[in-house]
Amino acid sequence: MWPYRDWVIDALNRDLPFDQFTVEQLAGDLLPNPTKSQLIATAFHRNTLINQEGGKRSRAVPRGSGDGPREHHRGGLAGSDSRLRAMSHSQ
Repeated sequence: MWPYRDWVIDALNRDLPFDQFTVEQLAGDLLPNPTKSQLIATAFHRNTLINQEGGKRSRAVPRGSGDGPREHHRGGLAGSDSRLRAMSHSQ
């Protein structure tokens, strides 16, 4: 995620106002005629591990064992929840 890191450093060096910094991270791609910089700013939400296993399991797992697709999906939601908390809480 070097482009995102570079965007953050550049935003700080340009003294980008905090409200604009936040808007560009949350919705840079939704702004009218977004710049390349504003599109890069939204990378915060893609900066996470992705499980692309496609629902395949390498071993048989009995139902209710805590290692099925629902349990794996919860892990993905936890990552999304963590990013949401990072952007929506002041502390």
